[in-house]
Amino acid sequence: MKLLFLILFVACISLTSCSQNNAPKDPTHKSKIHVGGNCEGCEAIYESPVPFEQLNSVDTLPDFNDQGPKIEISGIVYQRDGKTPAKDVVLYVYHTDQSGVYPKKGNEIGWAKRHGYIRGWVKSDKNGFYKFYTLVPASYPNSRNPKHIHPTVKETDKNEYWIDEYLFEGDPYLEKEKSDRPPRGGNGIVKPYMKDGMLRATRHIILGLNVPDYPKAIGKKIQSGLAIGTNCPAFDALHFSGADKGKSACPMCKYGYGQGVMVWINYTNLNQLNDFVKRMEICG
Repeated sequence: MKLLFLILFVACISLTSCSQNNAPKDPTHKSKIHVGGNCEGCEAIYESPVPFEQLNSVDTLPDFNDQGPKIEISGIVYQRDGKTPAKDVVLYVYHTDQSGVYPKKGNEIGWAKRHGYIRGWVKSDKNGFYKFYTLVPASYPNSRNPKHIHPTVKETDKNEYWIDEYLFEGDPYLEKEKSDRPPRGGNGIVKPYMKDGMLRATRHIILGLNVPDYPKAIGKKIQSGLAIGTNCPAFDALHFSGADKGKSACPMCKYGYGQGVMVWINYTNLNQLNDFVKRMEICG
């Protein structure tokens, strides 16, 4: 009997371990880069039935085959500069059904008890692209809230955080939702249009845009490499354009040799030009 109990105990431990290993986890383990402030329910992003590594850039939400206006929503996830595509960013979305409620099946666990079963997960591909299929949700019953889709994003090196909801242009309640607050993650109002018998819409996401505590540094600062007061053979002790440590004011660094010569002409005469070029080569 003791042997049987021991076998069952080991088996339970093994099954639990396997289950936990397959569940999505925060790869940062509560990374030091914490952004976005409080985010109630954002941890639902880790309830994905598929490990983050196996997520696709396209998903179909469970309600897509129900009766209602079908829609395809797609876009590009960009890094904070708004230009560089961001890959491997997980996007979690959920919304109401056609009656305006978050539907349940009765066996929900975790945040599904509140978010319902109409939810999905995608991960941006190498080009930052994502897409999901669903139905246009309905507004809450007996309310003037515009219909919307809730999104949460998770970058590989940061915690999960919320961005502005997907809203729909033409919604009669949309005017009520307008705010002076800058949109988080970019404009969330999409413009549905009909194509091939289905609504389609585009929303691009800019990571960290108007998100509290998001790192602002995008790259290394351009600088001459000479400390303030350093004597450069080409110029005086304060360099050519003054104290320029950490700036790009130096004509050699900013404009190149050719433009540097033209700038120098404004300050000297042609008889000194040859000497200037020689000294510039020494400094360069």
